[in-house]
Amino acid sequence: MVAFALTAMVACGDKTEGTGNGGGNNNGGGTPDPGTEQTDALAETEWSYFEGDELMLDPYRYVDVIFGKHHSIVYGDNNHLSEPAVRVSAYGTYTYDEATGTGTSTLKDQDDDHTLGTATFTVNGEEMEFSFNGETFSMRKVEY
Repeated sequence: MVAFALTAMVACGDKTEGTGNGGGNNNGGGTPDPGTEQTDALAETEWSYFEGDELMLDPYRYVDVIFGKHHSIVYGDNNHLSEPAVRVSAYGTYTYDEATGTGTSTLKDQDDDHTLGTATFTVNGEEMEFSFNGETFSMRKVEY
């Protein structure tokens, strides 16, 4: 039955010619596909903090936060200011309130899945204050 329905949809597709709209029916309106999760303003953004040698030669520290679709977050801290160097790689999910620009996330170690702690953050335009494990980083949005 499913194969028949798919065949019918393909066979009955838009066959109009010369309409000038590139063959598509999207005229900028409509509602999103109900199967697609709506995401917040942080989805698919990256934020970073850097301290130290510009060429990333010791000593330096680079902290990176990436917000993904479906409220996922990845956190990385490559700290070469300490001896020996310390690297933290974590992941989790986050909540974010666009009205206040604040959010939280519980982060887990990517190597063994144990909980590392809760991060809080506040976004103000292209800047974010990210607090985790007793440290606060003033981060900038990464533009590509």
